[in-house]
Amino acid sequence: MKLMSHQITLNEWIRDWLDIYKKNNVQSSTLRQYQIILNAVATHEIGNMLMNDIQPIHIMQFYNDYNKYSESFLHKLRFLLKDVFEDAVDNEICNKNPAKKCRVKSQKTKSEKIPFTPDEVEAITDFAKNDRFGKYIILLLYTGIRSGELRALQKNQIDFDSNTLKIDKAVKSNNAIGLPKNNEIRIISINDCLSKYLYNEFRFSGKYLLSADDGNSFVSADYLKREYRAFFNRLNKMRNENHLPIIERKSPHICRHTFCTQLQRNGIPTATVSAILGHKTINITQDYTHVNTLDDMSLAMNTLSFDF
Repeated sequence: MKLMSHQITLNEWIRDWLDIYKKNNVQSSTLRQYQIILNAVATHEIGNMLMNDIQPIHIMQFYNDYNKYSESFLHKLRFLLKDVFEDAVDNEICNKNPAKKCRVKSQKTKSEKIPFTPDEVEAITDFAKNDRFGKYIILLLYTGIRSGELRALQKNQIDFDSNTLKIDKAVKSNNAIGLPKNNEIRIISINDCLSKYLYNEFRFSGKYLLSADDGNSFVSADYLKREYRAFFNRLNKMRNENHLPIIERKSPHICRHTFCTQLQRNGIPTATVSAILGHKTINITQDYTHVNTLDDMSLAMNTLSFDF
């Protein structure tokens, strides 16, 4: 390491910074995410510049070269670079933080994530009640849990007396059980009808609710994707045979968007929805919500129950 040298490049400092400041202080999945994001520096000419030579104009040029990336990616990149330089200043690697005031706006066109409509949710639910994989679809649609949280879900996380679901674990990207995203443990209230349904469906299950064997191990991400896809194939085969319109298969994460939208249609405050979903900020919840018509407002006023 060349920690005390003024001849250290940004790439060299980032490697040292990740190893010393982050390796033992964040989850391994978070560390990998940092490495992937900061790899943008390694593949750019700024990475080979000496720390003390980098000025705000160089940071702005770097950001502008990446402005076709998503707003989320750029936000994380800015956050990390500010920390990288702040710790470099503390260690006298450079004299000032050139990234401190630099801003960039994404030029990427944001693709809208369209949730399932209320009619589609009703049709999916009706079919799911009698399908072998349907109970997992219902969990996704009516609790808003993430797919990694579903894979880690155990029966003891459901309190059938208080009608609550405790989300305190998730399968991480390294295929290990850890805390949910943002380390946010949360309690989700479920209504009486859903609670009774889940009790009947899972009372004889093993440790993990979604398991390919005797319930003592969780399934892979690929297994969940295959079963999820197969469910919609069965659903649309039935609908085609009955001359009903096909329901577009959307990702499991869209079930989460749908749940969020349904809650807000039913008049639930954004702050409450944010807590239920385990979002770090309310701004993230607003990106999940698709309530922006008078019909939605009317539905929220007239349909305040979230019945299963």
